[in-house]
Amino acid sequence: MIALDELIVALLGSVPLERGGAADGVRVAIDEVAMTLPVEVRFGARPGIEASAPRGRYGTGFDLPHHLLSVTFTAGGEP
Repeated sequence: MIALDELIVALLGSVPLERGGAADGVRVAIDEVAMTLPVEVRFGARPGIEASAPRGRYGTGFDLPHHLLSVTFTAGGEP
């Protein structure tokens, strides 16, 4: 588990914001990405909320229920 804000920053880091260029003959730039994913959430020993992606698909009646995290990243200016 990591702090919720660290998880959000890691998600943003996983998004390729642009690909290609003059050498490829095409350039693709992303100006907005929306994600909704399951997360495990808890209040830990340190202040704030801790979260992580679920460890697997196997579920038992003893596991905490997953929550949904929805985030939208929008580019702030011209690339």
